[in-house]
Amino acid sequence: MSGPGQSTRARVKLKPYGAWTAHTLLGVNAAADPVNRLAVAAPATLLSHEGDGQRLKINKAQPGDTASLLFQTGWSGRAEMGCAGEEDFSVKVSADGTGWQTALRIARASGRVTLPEVAEVEAPLTGAGVVGTVSQLAGESTGALLGRGESASGSWLRLADGTQLCWLSVDPSVAGVVSWTFPVAFPAAPVVQAGGMAGSPHLVSAGAVSATGSGVVCLGSRRRPRRDRLRAVRGGALVLSVSGGDRL
Repeated sequence: MSGPGQSTRARVKLKPYGAWTAHTLLGVNAAADPVNRLAVAAPATLLSHEGDGQRLKINKAQPGDTASLLFQTGWSGRAEMGCAGEEDFSVKVSADGTGWQTALRIARASGRVTLPEVAEVEAPLTGAGVVGTVSQLAGESTGALLGRGESASGSWLRLADGTQLCWLSVDPSVAGVVSWTFPVAFPAAPVVQAGGMAGSPHLVSAGAVSATGSGVVCLGSRRRPRRDRLRAVRGGALVLSVSGGDRL
């Protein structure tokens, strides 16, 4: 007999009733039956290579059939992975072997992974899929969770649901109108809020709002330095340009 790390081979031959025949049932320390035609009862089962790779192939006849690995406790199903009644790959779990929950599904055509149930993430999220380019297609997010940046015109934050925020702190030396060009444009005119943060009492208001900027009126005492906070926000679906050249 051969085992892990051994190169010797052993072959089992069956010769019932004096003639070699093809057997449809084989039980190794277990009873095979018409459904479980190969049955093995052992502490472990080894499938090893013969100098190269090793593949275990599970083939089904029709798309609606099942080709999967089923994990059981006391012959009651607890987890299943494979193409179970469909062509997409899925991982399912069960508390009692009767009711099943799909924890993960991978679309065969696109490779897209979906988590139908609640997902708990306990480790930090990293990579371009977290902070990167935010985009949408047909109302669904196709990019990163959020995008952010900053320039001389202020800072901006864009969320996957289409919400965008821009903000800027200004130190006007005199009372009057301050023109604010947003660091990134909005698809339509946003809501602009302006407020004083420090310094002597004064009034700050916003007007003439467009998708690209706003006018801010600062009125008040000039005797002490002051800092004003400007913020623009708009929610909703992102406008995606298919011709290029336009911002989201």
